[in-house]
Amino acid sequence: MWVLDSFKSEDCYSNYLKKATTIQIKASQKKGSNFRGYGYQWWVFNQNSSSFWGLGYAGQMLAIHPPSGKILIKFSYRKDPQSSSQIRTIFNQWSEEKQQ
Repeated sequence: MWVLDSFKSEDCYSNYLKKATTIQIKASQKKGSNFRGYGYQWWVFNQNSSSFWGLGYAGQMLAIHPPSGKILIKFSYRKDPQSSSQIRTIFNQWSEEKQQ
């Protein structure tokens, strides 16, 4: 919640977050990878999405979409590439839905 709230301010940390969650290094286009780049400790989903992701050990995930205020946290004890891909797709569809 703190990271999400920090996007709304105009201080030093907010400026860092905005830079850290944009593509700094382009990712290789390996088959099956939905991430198009890496910021500073954050994966950026693609150029058309405002979400960014923290990926942890054994498939743990943290996804944040500042425009909609939506956050996803996935706890995991083993990696499952198929479910991870499905979760990324579902989160991006959910976070990009028009707000009512």
